[in-house]
Amino acid sequence: MKKLKPKKTPDSILKPIKTNYLNDDKKIVFSFKHLCKNQGNTIEDWANEDKLKTAFERLEQYSKKRIFDEDQIYCIYKEFPIKSGFKHPENIPDDAIWARIHVDGLHVMGGHIVENVFNVVFLDSKHRFWLTKKKHT
Repeated sequence: MKKLKPKKTPDSILKPIKTNYLNDDKKIVFSFKHLCKNQGNTIEDWANEDKLKTAFERLEQYSKKRIFDEDQIYCIYKEFPIKSGFKHPENIPDDAIWARIHVDGLHVMGGHIVENVFNVVFLDSKHRFWLTKKKHT
């Protein structure tokens, strides 16, 4: 399979972007084939926190949308976050288009997008995928 390279863009956060990796005509689908088991949370962790039901309800809602619907449900980044509590997994290409989806206030799914597939890589219950300053504290 030919490796596709995304177009270069100057911004670190892209909303929305068009590259060879993204296809905005199809509905978004989700894959867990790259789910990282040694960083972030496990499926069992989210089950114990009662977050799996919420997560799957969100994924069901999101799967009815196209990759660039106006009410975009995720944030797309140019590259792996510089300020992250996670390390870039070796099995993910360096030029991957990284994104995150909020399940609720703190719970996030971090991953990368290829065409219309959101590949979930991290389950993050502490908002560590993209570290930011705390607001209102």
